[in-house]
Amino acid sequence: MAAMLLDIGPEDEVIVPSYAYVSDATAFANRGAKVVFCDSLPDIPNIDPEDILRKITSRTRMIVVIHYGGMACNMDRIMEIAREHNIIVLEDAAHAIDAYYGSKP
Repeated sequence: MAAMLLDIGPEDEVIVPSYAYVSDATAFANRGAKVVFCDSLPDIPNIDPEDILRKITSRTRMIVVIHYGGMACNMDRIMEIAREHNIIVLEDAAHAIDAYYGSKP
C-alpha cells in the first residue's frame, strides 16, 4: 500500500533490510523500484543505520525498517538519517508485539 500511495516506481530506490520477510522487498520490486539490501547489525538482526547511510543515493525514496523479534531498531539514528536526506521511513512492526523503544511501546 505504501508503494502505491507514494507512487514508488522504476526511477526509485528503496532500502530494505537483507534479513527480512520477502514481502517487504517484493512490494517495491513489483512497482519497478530498485530494492537495495542493507546489512543487519552484528549483534541483532535489525537493520544497521550506518549501512543505510552508505546505501543512500539521489534516487533513494524510502527506508524500510523491521523491528525484528520484538527488538526495536535504532529509530533515533534512522530518523536522523532520513531527515538529513529527505527520505520516508516505513516501519514494519509485525514483529514488534510487546516491543519497546526506550520507555515507549
